Amino acid sequence: MSDHIVHIQPELADASIIYLDDQLPNLKATQRMFLRQGIAIEVTESIDEAKGKVLQDKTDLFLCDLRLDDINEGERGDRVLRFIRNKKKGVFLGLYTAYVNDLSAEERRRLQQHQIYVYDKSDHEVFLMNLEKDYRQFKQMNVPRQISDTDEFSAEIFVVIKGLVLKHLNNISNKDVTVPIPGERDVTVRELIQEVEEITETGKKYIKGWIDTMVTIQTIKKNFRI
Repeated sequence: MSDHIVHIQPELADASIIYLDDQLPNLKATQRMFLRQGIAIEVTESIDEAKGKVLQDKTDLFLCDLRLDDINEGERGDRVLRFIRNKKKGVFLGLYTAYVNDLSAEERRRLQQHQIYVYDKSDHEVFLMNLEKDYRQFKQMNVPRQISDTDEFSAEIFVVIKGLVLKHLNNISNKDVTVPIPGERDVTVRELIQEVEEITETGKKYIKGWIDTMVTIQTIKKNFRI
């Protein structure tokens, strides 16, 4: 493994990072690679430990290998990452693996849809540079939104409407059905609940679209005396 130093930006250097792999030598080698860049990362061979830390702790960035057979026969890192993404939106997730070619085009599309990044272990310098770039962009895209009185609705009213929207979404039995969002990719109801809870741009678009729909329905009922 090269000792070449990549000029890492503060965003990545300050991040809390966990790496999951089923091979202890890979864990140690990856940890040393980051340490050469002045970055301390936590490593683990336990899927349950990794899930617990990412979901409960303040973890900024989670990486894992694709093949995890030595931990659990047939287990794959992409499934672990999708599980975490469905539970937690704001953490950066990436596959760091030597088996990139094992992923089909459809699997890559699904990972991209869930904001899960894929990195090849064959070139460590390229990996570090791409990781830094992707992490910075991810943070910019996932800045928590704060509702203020400068928005279309006051903060107090928006909180009430948000609660009504979440009640509506949670009452939908099939959480895997997709919902079209104008100008964006379709998202599942499960994903949309998270977007609304965190008041992301996608969540705000849906809330305002929901309001417009409710107003239209009420107008029709009033005009036609339904």
